[in-house]
Amino acid sequence: MDDKVQGSLIAGVSTQNGKVEDEEKTKKVVQLEMDRKSAVENDTERRKRNTIIYRIPEKKMEKVSRL
Repeated sequence: MDDKVQGSLIAGVSTQNGKVEDEEKTKKVVQLEMDRKSAVENDTERRKRNTIIYRIPEKKMEKVSRL
């Protein structure tokens, strides 16, 4: 084979492998971002059920017993 043709073939394979690797990396990054957003949404949903109570004085007792 001619050196130019062989160089072109090798360059083409390298380019294709580079594209495939880039696509795989992109897929992984997108998947990680989707997982992160899902976790944030789940956490937000869980926190919606929290109740915040304020301005209620604590009981002041010397002896504390469990119910």
